Amino acid sequence: MAVRFGVDPNPQRGQTGARYLGAAEARWRLLGGKLYAMGTGGTLLFPTPEGMLRPGAFASVGLGVDNAR
Repeated sequence: MAVRFGVDPNPQRGQTGARYLGAAEARWRLLGGKLYAMGTGGTLLFPTPEGMLRPGAFASVGLGVDNAR
């Protein structure tokens, strides 16, 4: 299992205008390492017209295959 953490002070993906993004990713190897499942999740902070930061969140899951020789 691999876990990755990161903070992007100026994210360029997702909803525009997000000020901060924090994310974590986990990857699990299955079937002898040829197949993997991964999950990513995190939080975003969006500025409001009043100057406050409104929280948001995102999550994703996926499957992958390694075919290295």
